[in-house]
Amino acid sequence: MLLRIHTWCLAAALALGALCSAGTSAAAQETYPNQNVRFVVAFPPGGPTDVVGRLLGQRLNEKWGQGVVVENRGEHIKAGKLKALAVISDKRIPSLPEVPTALEQGFGDGEEATWIALFAPAATPVPVLTKLNADLNAVLAEAPIRERFEQIGVLPVGGTLAKSEAYVHAEIKKWGEVVRKIGLRID
Repeated sequence: MLLRIHTWCLAAALALGALCSAGTSAAAQETYPNQNVRFVVAFPPGGPTDVVGRLLGQRLNEKWGQGVVVENRGEHIKAGKLKALAVISDKRIPSLPEVPTALEQGFGDGEEATWIALFAPAATPVPVLTKLNADLNAVLAEAPIRERFEQIGVLPVGGTLAKSEAYVHAEIKKWGEVVRKIGLRID
């Protein structure tokens, strides 16, 4: 499940992650989700990423009859736990004035779109991923969700697991080249 945002955002951090617990037995897969699901949003409340997480979480909660909790962790950037490398915009953003634009650092033309994706732990069984993806695509097709996303500049893309995986791998390759070019290292 992918969403493109036609506005500035931080491309250096994953925008939306889902931490969900899923058993590997056939019974667990058939009843997924059988406990609360937690969406971890790497940005503060109120922005497009938070709104997307909350809208999807609310609809999935209704669809599944199971709690979906959205947890914002936007303070991690301000607290220094995550480092924002650049903003993909033609100018710096007021909330992070110390973070340069990609253009200032010699990358691109400032018109790069960013994306939001829902991730699950690597060991999540394929049937669970398939159900989650199908349910998210169904929610993304709902007119009220599409209208609300449009109001905040988000274009829902949706699609198959394979398409999402290919897109994420292409983004990793693209931004990995940027990381290598500037010589970024983890301390």
